[in-house]
Amino acid sequence: SRGLGDVYKRQVLIKPVSEKYVNNNSANEENLVINPYDLYALSNIVELKNKNKDIHITCISMGSLKAKDVLIRCRAIGADDVILLSDEAFAGSDTYATIYILEQAIKKIGCFDIIVCGKKAVDGETGQVGYGLAYRLGVDCFTQVNEILEVNGKNDISTFGNEIPDNKYSGTITFSHINEENEETIKTPTPVMLIFGPFMTQKNISLLCLKRSIKKPVTVWDHDTLNSEVSLCGLKGSKTKVLNVKSVMEKKENVVLEGTIDEKAEQFLRILKIEEIEK
Repeated sequence: SRGLGDVYKRQVLIKPVSEKYVNNNSANEENLVINPYDLYALSNIVELKNKNKDIHITCISMGSLKAKDVLIRCRAIGADDVILLSDEAFAGSDTYATIYILEQAIKKIGCFDIIVCGKKAVDGETGQVGYGLAYRLGVDCFTQVNEILEVNGKNDISTFGNEIPDNKYSGTITFSHINEENEETIKTPTPVMLIFGPFMTQKNISLLCLKRSIKKPVTVWDHDTLNSEVSLCGLKGSKTKVLNVKSVMEKKENVVLEGTIDEKAEQFLRILKIEEIEK
């Protein structure tokens, strides 16, 4: 049997978002999809796995049980394991509390050489989780990543509970990223956090792969499983609180123009003049 040291662990952070933020024509606001920036990150890691079968991909997501469908699609795309962090204690988590919960999950998994995510979630857009998680884990972080070009792994991937190995014992990763108007190629030791800049709204999924994924259970971890402090999760652990939410989009009333073409044209011009005066 192959030992753990021969498998290169890649963790992908996935944010489930309402389809309305991705597809303007979506009629079902309850439907959840993979955050487009995270989908691009996952697709890049899956392409890497297609070239190296020793890569093991774990997708981690936090949300309600409705998010299981999102992780089922992640597995159909190419992930090996999917884990949903779901607990009433996690509800209302801001960026700070979310980072703590994700950190606990990655520590429970126990090892990795690369963690990837998209630069932001289309329903929140704070863009801080990747940076904060890298800081908490004590690994280097690179943003605006465009593509992973090459990975040279070593058998001693990072294991939590012990100190992260010195760079001389780690593998390396080469990737391209956008630095203002220039594209740079960077080679750096692993473990590392990569935050991808591009996004994609959809990914073709094999029907056969989807059927196979549906048959497998989604692993669900709560705060007891993570052995996390409830006081650091959800609203209790959040450093920021939303005091009020209001829409800044003005809703205009529909006006039905009736009569002949000339009469409709005259009404339309009158409406334009009124709006011009109000401005």
